Order: sequence, then structure tokens, then C-alpha cells
Amino acid sequence: EYNMTAEENEIPEWLTAEEDYDPPEDRDNFITKTMLKLIGVLSSAREDGKIRARGASPAVKIIYILYFIVLTALCTNAFFLYCMLALCLARYCFLPAKKLGRILRSGITAALLSMLILLPAVFFGQPSTMLTVSLKVFLSVSMLTFLSVTTPWNRLTGALRVFHVPNIFIFTFDITLKY
Repeated sequence: EYNMTAEENEIPEWLTAEEDYDPPEDRDNFITKTMLKLIGVLSSAREDGKIRARGASPAVKIIYILYFIVLTALCTNAFFLYCMLALCLARYCFLPAKKLGRILRSGITAALLSMLILLPAVFFGQPSTMLTVSLKVFLSVSMLTFLSVTTPWNRLTGALRVFHVPNIFIFTFDITLKY
């Protein structure tokens, strides 16, 4: 057993001294740094910024868009349509104003045209049909416009080779788009 001497029992003087530490008032530093980092990440994801996020290949985009258009067309649940609408609009938020305007203009125009065509359904007691079909048309047209706005045509026609589309069809499609 270890016996302490009186000298070892005493607390050193520097431990008993009063501290007058006054922390700086800058408590927002962490929040400021976090917000600046978040803004930096969001601005790098923008399409029109100097730093662009690398997107998927055109072939993957075509498959993705066609898959969700088929899901949207076959959907009978309004919840799924609203989720798709929320996801599409959230993705569109990262686009520049010109591209966003083009996507929304084409989608809204197609939806309004489908509403006009389905207007008799309201008078026959099926107003939900008009809204559902119009929402499906808006989603489908806006997703296709998103594909055409975010992917150059030459890369889209090049992606058709992945799907083993005949060269004569790709050539005709490419010439049609150019002229």
C-alpha cells in the first residue's frame, strides 16, 4: 500500500488559480460554415454553374424516362402521381431558368390541351378523370422535354445504337432533327 506524504497531498497552485477565460461571442460560426458548404454543394449541382454534376449517360436517361412514363400511364393511384410530380419538380429546381421555362411551358400547354379535350368528362360526372389524365400528360410531356433539354440531340441519337436500333432509322432521325 502506498502512503502519500504531506507534500504530495497538496494541490498545485496553478490548479487552484482562478481562470478568467472569456469565450468569443461568435457562436454562429458553425452554422455559417455549414450553410456556406451546403450552398456550395447545391451550386455545384446546378446545370448552369461552372462546376457541373456529371449526369447519367443518354441511354440510361432514355430507359429511365420511358420507364417512368409507362409507370405514370399505368398508374391508378393518385398518391404515386403526386410523388412523381414532387420528384420531377424537385429535379427541375436545379435547372437554369430558360430550361425550366421550356419544360414547364410544354408540360402546362399539353396538360391544358388535355383538360380542354376531357372537359365533357366533367359534365358527365367524372371530374377526377380529367385531373388524373391531365396530370399524367403533364408528367409525361415534362419528362420528355427534360430529356431533350438536358441531353444534346447527337448524344440521344448515339444512344439509340445501344438499343440496337437500325442505322437507317438513326440516320433518318438525325437528318430530320438537323434539317
